[in-house]
Amino acid sequence: MESWLPDFCTPAVAFWCAALGQAILLFLLLAPVGRWPATFEQLALGTLYVQWLCWMNLALLCGIRRALLRMTTATVACLILFSVAAITAGAAAVAAWFEALLGLNALPSEVGTAGFAMASAGMVALAAAAALRYAFVLAQWKLGVAAGARAQFDALQARIRPHFLFNSMNTIAALIRARPEAAEAAVEDLSDLFRAALRDEGRPATLIEDIELAQRYLAIESLRLGDRLRVESAIGAVPNMNVPPLLLQPLVENAVVHGIEPLPHGGTVQLGVRILHGQVVIDIRNPRPPRRTPTRGTGTAVENVRRRLDYLFGGASRMEVDEGDDYYAVRLQLPIP
Repeated sequence: MESWLPDFCTPAVAFWCAALGQAILLFLLLAPVGRWPATFEQLALGTLYVQWLCWMNLALLCGIRRALLRMTTATVACLILFSVAAITAGAAAVAAWFEALLGLNALPSEVGTAGFAMASAGMVALAAAAALRYAFVLAQWKLGVAAGARAQFDALQARIRPHFLFNSMNTIAALIRARPEAAEAAVEDLSDLFRAALRDEGRPATLIEDIELAQRYLAIESLRLGDRLRVESAIGAVPNMNVPPLLLQPLVENAVVHGIEPLPHGGTVQLGVRILHGQVVIDIRNPRPPRRTPTRGTGTAVENVRRRLDYLFGGASRMEVDEGDDYYAVRLQLPIP
């Protein structure tokens, strides 16, 4: 399991540490502090001091992070707070000594070396405690989101599987007596669909495999509907990339069940795949009865696909639905890794 500790050796953590230190410095200089008004000289010296503390503490934490990963959360927090307080107190004492040696008069006269060191150590420890608390809560939140997304993904897969499998079995049952050869071909296509549906949940499918499965489903439905179902495919270059299993099958099933099947003369399902501006664009379009009252479940497949894309790609994917009086179209835009 991934640790809740941030990687102190990364530029991102260094940037936020420096930004937090600078924010605290500005707050102290801009707040009313009696005989210590903020000046440009104090801002410059304070910035130098704060950034020095940030880099020293980050260097320490970066060096001991591997050892910290083997400790409990409470031990890690205590060790980090003690370490940053100790190194800050030492660095503050050295800075106060240099300030007195150079005669910079950056500190109030009544503030001694020990007081400055203790105040600096306390402030850095408080800031570190707040940052550690934030990192821990953020890590727990991410774990919760990931677990929820995984559970939702499993539930969506469980809802999709029996839906298309039962429909396919009914199709084959209707063909066995009238067209046994066609039924045999449908069984072969269905076996591939079974393998896709029963695959390991943690192993995504490739886009090429998913397109082929969608075409196999359309082939099974073509046997059932005959000339009423026509398929036009325009498959261009398909990159070797992972997608959620059974991504397209629910969409083409919607096109057949809610678009083609209710029409007396049927219609054409159009499936297109192309690469545009560094993304894979998948278009599925079908006719439908005009002024059609929405059927229960017509939006379920679309919403399921949308959530599964979000689970795998986050916000990098996009899904658009275009509904006209006599047509229905879905467009998927997937980032190419």
